[in-house]
Amino acid sequence: SSGINAEYGEELGRFVREEGLSELPVWTSLMRRTLETGSYLPNTSVERYKALNELDAGQCDGLTYQQIETDYPEEFALRDLDKYNYRYPRGESYHDLCCRLEPVIMD
Repeated sequence: SSGINAEYGEELGRFVREEGLSELPVWTSLMRRTLETGSYLPNTSVERYKALNELDAGQCDGLTYQQIETDYPEEFALRDLDKYNYRYPRGESYHDLCCRLEPVIMD
């Protein structure tokens, strides 16, 4: 819920101010909830990176694992065999995610 996100953002902003961390750069994804959380921070250097977005679950996006197991039992079984290398249909794998993140993190 956005009420919980706002409460967390306010608390995080308070912590950053109290600990004197306002000069540190902040990186966020382009996801709405991370942008909202970042808006509560006093930091002046805020960079947004698409590469920091969460794993793209493709056609399974928005589904619970229970729904994936019911609607896509073969995909569910394949994912269980190798979670790191399993690629969601029209999505990405955790390996893909790591490859996407590496250039941003190493920069």
